[in-house]
Amino acid sequence: MDPELQLQAFQNLTLSGNFPISPPESPSQNSNPDEFMRIIPKDELSRRAFHDLANLQSQGELRPENSKFVVVTGKALIDGEWLFQGFFSIGWHLHFDFPAPLEIGRAIGSDPITGIQYGQVHVLLVPARSIVTNKIALLHLQLRIHPYSTAWNVIANAPLTVKNYELNKDGSICFSDPRTDVNIRGLIYEFTFTIDNEEAKKRF
Repeated sequence: MDPELQLQAFQNLTLSGNFPISPPESPSQNSNPDEFMRIIPKDELSRRAFHDLANLQSQGELRPENSKFVVVTGKALIDGEWLFQGFFSIGWHLHFDFPAPLEIGRAIGSDPITGIQYGQVHVLLVPARSIVTNKIALLHLQLRIHPYSTAWNVIANAPLTVKNYELNKDGSICFSDPRTDVNIRGLIYEFTFTIDNEEAKKRF
């Protein structure tokens, strides 16, 4: 599908009601008008994992397929160490396989228990060599638009918590809030939809 038609189709969708989605009001550096979601590291573990990815990106060692989702906004001092800070940007300009799910995890490879082979995930949360690599499954979760409710749906491929709801493998839940914390084995990320304006938030 043409990217412009995809964006138009998405903007006609709603999330659990009349909740229009549009590009951010004040896009930050390196953002794109087709962006509709950000995945923001919130705790020390997720920020350190993001730093490891950003460090590889700065050295040209991160695969382009994964690097395109990583947006670095600067550095912050954490426990005496300067770490890259930023977020993962999700938008039609980066993922044109809609309505196929957006895959999130840690790397290419196979599941050590089932032997199932996984291809390269879209959003790489941690690199292969990181202190938190083993906390993230090869394919940990997927995002897709529910075919009936048109809400964004989280599908767990490994244990995680969405707000206060624990999901095991094959469990799923729809986002019901424009900002939702997702805890992936101790790494906390805020999944944030870019919202048109304050009035739209009130109608949500």
